[in-house]
Amino acid sequence: MSRAATAALLVPLALASCQGAAPHHQHRAAAPAASTPAPNPHTADPDPRHLALGDCFTADRTLTLIGATMPLAPVHIVPCTQPHTAEVYGRFTFSQGHLPYPAPDDLTGTAEADCKNLVTAYDMDSWTLSPTVDLARSLLPTRAEWAAGDQDIICYWVPRGGSPTTTVLRHDKTSLRPDQYTYLDAADRPESALATTPRSQGEDDLSSYQLWAAGVADSFTTEAQLLDGHHWPASAQGPANALLQRVRALAAQWRDASESASPTGIKRTTHTLQGENSVPQERAVRQALGLATTRAR
Repeated sequence: MSRAATAALLVPLALASCQGAAPHHQHRAAAPAASTPAPNPHTADPDPRHLALGDCFTADRTLTLIGATMPLAPVHIVPCTQPHTAEVYGRFTFSQGHLPYPAPDDLTGTAEADCKNLVTAYDMDSWTLSPTVDLARSLLPTRAEWAAGDQDIICYWVPRGGSPTTTVLRHDKTSLRPDQYTYLDAADRPESALATTPRSQGEDDLSSYQLWAAGVADSFTTEAQLLDGHHWPASAQGPANALLQRVRALAAQWRDASESASPTGIKRTTHTLQGENSVPQERAVRQALGLATTRAR
């Protein structure tokens, strides 16, 4: 998933992790940085390279919000509940050791692929993610910063149009209540499994559809186990039980589909099943848990 070097690196938000082509070097797998204490309100820092995971900030010049490696202006870290024009959702080290400054395509290609992989680690709630409302960009190290030992790539969102926002995009284990985390972790299993179809992988044979359908069935089974194994608060017990029954029914339907011996039949069945969902039951659980009840657009 290579891209030409560009001053403005846009990373489309995806609901599922994207496996980008590995650049021609070894680099550390992208992983969220350790959580840091909340910054003081309106903390000015002359160096945007100091931004950490979870920081919300404004910039003295919009140039800083374009990303890439161009000259940057000071940033001001603010509480995410106050108006801000960007939110850091990932930071990772490009490489290990004393490697020469990478080619532009390697640098931007790695930033695009690995920042994209960090999206759902920072915001586990697919209902709050929108591929059109929020743009994702990267701050890349310059040659001088690289030579000084700074090889980090900083991934951050900006609101569409650049207008300040009070929306907080972070939904992970550090910011969610245990009940919310359990639900989102469970719901992610089938969402991830359904995101990659045989057709999207260029496959069209019976065995590929059988394996995919079996994997989707397994994901629904795992979701059911996670839902069933959690002690829900009284307000969510009824909705969670209704969702559990729906998820078990979907698991059985996908399992039956995976056992089809007809290429035409399995394609027709899985296409129909893709239209089946548990949205009403999910919405009831979400409402009981205080999560978003409508999908971002």
